[in-house]
Amino acid sequence: MGKELDPVNHNDIDKLVTYLGPVMEACRKRAGFTQAKLAELLNCTPSTISEFEKNQRTLKVNFLRDWAKVTNSNDVVVAFIYGEQAVRELIKKLKSEGFYKGEDLA
Repeated sequence: MGKELDPVNHNDIDKLVTYLGPVMEACRKRAGFTQAKLAELLNCTPSTISEFEKNQRTLKVNFLRDWAKVTNSNDVVVAFIYGEQAVRELIKKLKSEGFYKGEDLA
């Protein structure tokens, strides 16, 4: 049999999700898109993009998949799957590139 997976800690997931919006904004900027251009590419409105970047809208998996493809940001999806340390490293990388302006992972 395969290795037993650790149970998911929902408090950790809730904590990480608060960083998703600012990370999405950083990756949009890294890809060189305005909110309007990204909205056009994803067939939504600029206000929808803004709401996601401010964590004011619930993100659906299909949208995240499309967003990652358009912005060439599959690293974000992988980091959030792998958890806190991976997200911490992603934020560090985005900060060093000058794109992430949010808070550090506590």
